[in-house]
Amino acid sequence: MFRTLPLMLGLVLVAAGCFGGGGSPVSRASGESLVLSQADVGDQFTEFDKGPQRLPDYSPPRDDPSRFGRTGGWKARFSRSGTHTTDGPLLISSLADRFGSTTGAHKDFDLYRQALAEFVSTGGRLLSAPALGNESQAVTYKQGLAPNAVRFYVIAWRDGNVTASLDVNGFKLTWEQAIALAEKQDQRIRAAH
Repeated sequence: MFRTLPLMLGLVLVAAGCFGGGGSPVSRASGESLVLSQADVGDQFTEFDKGPQRLPDYSPPRDDPSRFGRTGGWKARFSRSGTHTTDGPLLISSLADRFGSTTGAHKDFDLYRQALAEFVSTGGRLLSAPALGNESQAVTYKQGLAPNAVRFYVIAWRDGNVTASLDVNGFKLTWEQAIALAEKQDQRIRAAH
């Protein structure tokens, strides 16, 4: 599904879950208000990629920018240096896509489900769906060998007509640290309704 390890480290657009209710459409919020900001992640991180999603940001099966009435997509990516003893995330990728309807967003979320299934089929572990949006899913996996193995958490959700994903990784990264960041992004999306 992904071409190289660096692409996986910097860009993972995956997640899936259980279908929930409708939710109010997000229509007037700027795209930047749907992804994490510098204030959300802290000054120890450097923002290295921000703005509208472009061709290199797309990954199968979600690689058609006009899929399901999509009206736009945004990204914010942050990194910090660290070693295998550094606590918390080292790389954060926050993405959001807006659709013309909740139906379009739900169809996009189904594609997240497909993408997450790839991680599970190659040794990842499906986690309990986090309490985000109308439907959500999360996976975790490791790459590398101890003590240099990198832990990944990929969380995706749908809130009304917006789908979102958060990919975080680090050597000493916990679920609590990952979900805290996803909850900050979810609050931003809910505030845009």
